[in-house]
Amino acid sequence: MNDLLDADFDILEESCSLIESLSLDVEDVRLSLARGFDFPAEHGGVRCFSNILDFIERAGPHPMWTDVDRAQKEKSLAMCKAALIKSVVEVAGEDHNEDVLWDESNPEMPGGEFVCRMVEWIKGYISDMMARGGTGPGRDDLLICASLSLGNLARRGALGASIQSIHINLQHTEKQASVLLSEPHSLATILSSQYLLSPETDIKVKHGVLGLLKHLAQACTKSLTLYEHLNRAGVVQAVCRCGIWDEKADAMSDIVQVGAIGIVKHMCNTHSKSASLVLLWSSTEQ
Repeated sequence: MNDLLDADFDILEESCSLIESLSLDVEDVRLSLARGFDFPAEHGGVRCFSNILDFIERAGPHPMWTDVDRAQKEKSLAMCKAALIKSVVEVAGEDHNEDVLWDESNPEMPGGEFVCRMVEWIKGYISDMMARGGTGPGRDDLLICASLSLGNLARRGALGASIQSIHINLQHTEKQASVLLSEPHSLATILSSQYLLSPETDIKVKHGVLGLLKHLAQACTKSLTLYEHLNRAGVVQAVCRCGIWDEKADAMSDIVQVGAIGIVKHMCNTHSKSASLVLLWSSTEQ
């Protein structure tokens, strides 16, 4: 029996590794996975992308794992999930998948099934942290996957080879940001929560959250309504208090700091109120 369990687990590890590699390297794989999300016929009736999301969210230790190898297998399982998370983020970041994964056909599910599920992962993380008083390990992996994926879907306004296409894309991004910041998603307050942005927050979590906020803040430069969503949630204050400016210099922190600067810049460009908040924070820190 142990030999069969080991063989199954070896196949699982190999499968996750292949899916990650193919998603990173092959555009057709990224396109196919996204198409199959709403059209299972793409993969012979198998909902491959949905199954990947289910595995990331729900997969746990096998009840027949022994105490001898449980710790190692749990570590390997976490690595399998990490590989698939990279795949999901890459699929969401594929330019041609934005129109597939962002679906406006059902008003009961703003943004579509994929967007709603990513929002649920973020909100679920907050609910879990609140229930535990902010202590203990949470599902950082789900939060990171969801924030990076939504950030990729919302970044379209930064793309485009011409001034005209950039303008069109910015309008599109403004519409997406409105969906994410308005009810029922209302992500502004969620993303500025102390459970996501504090000096103790892991840098990988900050990377996902601040990256998503940067794209939402970029959209607010064209809309005072979107700006007010972010301003009422105290986004500028949350960015300033999260300690990102104090992070040690390395490749990851440099990227996250650039994202934080982008948030503040876009907010300040939209309204002088945000600039005053930054100046007030700076004076209290000195």
